Amino acid sequence: MPEWLSIFLSPDLWESLTGPLWLTGNALFWSLALHALLSIPIAFWLARRQNVLTKLVGFVTTLPLIFPPIALGYLLMVLLGQNG
Repeated sequence: MPEWLSIFLSPDLWESLTGPLWLTGNALFWSLALHALLSIPIAFWLARRQNVLTKLVGFVTTLPLIFPPIALGYLLMVLLGQNG
């Protein structure tokens, strides 16, 4: 067996990866569940109604697509910070 292959088949490697992989899978599951439970009803509501509140909710939900993540993070830090 080649040496590079024995590194990937090492039990120590897989044992050290199970914790991070479990954490990533757990975060993925809860993120998907939360998005499915929130975004589908919001999208249905936005498609059926037309008023000022739906325009505001539509703006807030599309803001992360338009605004760069760094600028959005800075804005949230300024708004929610101790001196905000």
